[in-house]
Amino acid sequence: MIEIFPAKEEIKKAISSSTKKYIIPIWCEIIADLETPVSAYHKVCKDKEYGFLLESVEGGENIGRYSFIGFDPLYILKSDQVETSIFNTLNNETLMQADNPYDLLENLLSGYSSINYDIPYSPGVVGYFGYDTIRHIEPTLDKSFNQIEECHSFPEAYFMIAGSILAFDHVKHKIYVIVNMLADKTTDIDKAYKDSQDKIQLILYKLTASHNLPPISLALKDSPQDITSNISKEEWINAVNIAKEHIKAGNIFQVVLSQRFCAQRNNIDPFTIYRALRSINPSPYLYYLDFKDFQIIGSSPEIMVKCSSDRVAEIRPIAGTRKRGKTQEQDLFLEEELLNDPKERAEHIMLVDLGRNDLGKVCEYGSVKVNRLMAVEKFSHVQHIVSDVSGKLREDLSSMDLVKACFPAGTLSGAPKVRAMEIIYNLEKSARGPYGGCIGHFGFNNEVNTAITIRTMLVRDDKVFIQAGAGIVADSDPELEYQETQSKAAALIQALTRLADEK
Repeated sequence: MIEIFPAKEEIKKAISSSTKKYIIPIWCEIIADLETPVSAYHKVCKDKEYGFLLESVEGGENIGRYSFIGFDPLYILKSDQVETSIFNTLNNETLMQADNPYDLLENLLSGYSSINYDIPYSPGVVGYFGYDTIRHIEPTLDKSFNQIEECHSFPEAYFMIAGSILAFDHVKHKIYVIVNMLADKTTDIDKAYKDSQDKIQLILYKLTASHNLPPISLALKDSPQDITSNISKEEWINAVNIAKEHIKAGNIFQVVLSQRFCAQRNNIDPFTIYRALRSINPSPYLYYLDFKDFQIIGSSPEIMVKCSSDRVAEIRPIAGTRKRGKTQEQDLFLEEELLNDPKERAEHIMLVDLGRNDLGKVCEYGSVKVNRLMAVEKFSHVQHIVSDVSGKLREDLSSMDLVKACFPAGTLSGAPKVRAMEIIYNLEKSARGPYGGCIGHFGFNNEVNTAITIRTMLVRDDKVFIQAGAGIVADSDPELEYQETQSKAAALIQALTRLADEK
């Protein structure tokens, strides 16, 4: 007999005298020795329109403790160029509408309270803010956005509150099977609790079923693949030179320019692409998000911003890149070269200062500090200079205020931020969409854990979009910066090309 937590009477007692609305996790625990997040996702989500899988490889080398699968959303927040709305999937009604996705998401999060339990997952929303939502934070950029030549076809923000969650604890080898129950003092708790129990039993049944997830093999060599870019090499070099003129004129200190690649999916299942990417390029943030009409597949190395339930805010600027060496000796040589490169050091310090300033806007005076400065972290194809900056979020501000203060990351925009973003819109001439924004989890308990949306593929129909950028400073070599964008996109392109024979 599976034991269900918490007890029904405990819930009744907790909400009986409250006027709040609650989202309450109901769960059971099972041993996870025969299941992986990938196999479980395939079992419970293969026929779902919406779902997500979040995994982690810390420092690019060690498996993170937790993985999360979410499906059967209770609410969906979607924002495009026309409107921003929250859809209630339980009664097929639009719940709220607004012009600003940040305000609407904060209204949704503040509309419910959550009871904290000792389980790995706290209820919240999972999704992304696209780079171009900056115009809702900084209205002066609205004019620059409206002048771009090409709008992105993807929603500018998209979130879901999952009704069901599988939380993997890789240390205890447990799966927490969680159903989120909506309740207030008028709710028939007996019925709602029974419905949650039934949903848990259905999930357990699906997990015990055999699955036909096919094995995949990664070719030793890339298969030929036509990869196009939205900018020619000559146009890129010209854009870099214009950016350097802005730097020499004192308009900016640094700016991040990017190019977007496009490849054919060739009927490869999007989840198979994710399976390949997590093998080729394990990263601190691995994610597969299915939004019915398109999928986001990513392996981001970089935090956009985190906030714990005790209001400790954290960012980790990553700036400065070298390829991995073919031998250990060459790898160490490239690491030393990276750390001793004046251009890379100056760019990194500039972005650490920008991160300190961003946190300083919303953190308690004197609490912002650099915990680690200029360490090197290694990933499958590249190695980066990384620093850690933290601060204590002010009591009068919310985690959404923190996100808006830090968005977008300086490592994807430049310094000063607003002027750099104006120049980006002028030189890139197209909306970035999800690229360069943030992706992750926003909890009802004020917790936030977001990654910068980089090393990410957007899959729609039979096309796959990959975008990569490089930080431009006064002494940047346009050719080397062009090669840096190629190196950053390489692992994602490999996930496609090495699967060319998979169908």
